[in-house]
Amino acid sequence: MGGDRNHPLVTAVAAALAAAGVAALRIDLTDPDIPASALALEAAADDVRAEVGVDRLFLVGYSWGSLVTAWVAPAGLVARVLVAPPVSAFDLAASPAAGDGLPALLLVPAHDQYGSPDAVSAALEGWPTASLEVIEGCDHFLAGAIATVAQRSVGWLAHTG
Repeated sequence: MGGDRNHPLVTAVAAALAAAGVAALRIDLTDPDIPASALALEAAADDVRAEVGVDRLFLVGYSWGSLVTAWVAPAGLVARVLVAPPVSAFDLAASPAAGDGLPALLLVPAHDQYGSPDAVSAALEGWPTASLEVIEGCDHFLAGAIATVAQRSVGWLAHTG
């Protein structure tokens, strides 16, 4: 949908995870179909888990990647971070994540044009393991807030997993 593994936010989150001693894999999901990309993400997650030899897995997705992250549950998954989910175009409440019981943090820009905090909050009704945090002073593209998102993602995962 326009993003890739070299997006500054994706790079910043991966660097913050690595600095915290967590192996991070950034991948490009090239199929615009959520179920197809979910299969690709699950396969990549399974491969990296086996290669690195870890039992626990965290997923972090930004924008369209957050939707794919909500549709996949590879073995060993313990938590998800969904950054700026575009709920105006997709039904997040229908995702498997909404009912799988795993903790999820949704970081939502205060002025997100594709999923406002109110719209994301409404999408979380019936999803008791999800929490929403508003990232002030930015829109969907998170200009000026990338470091905040990276730090908050890593901090939450450290306390969750």
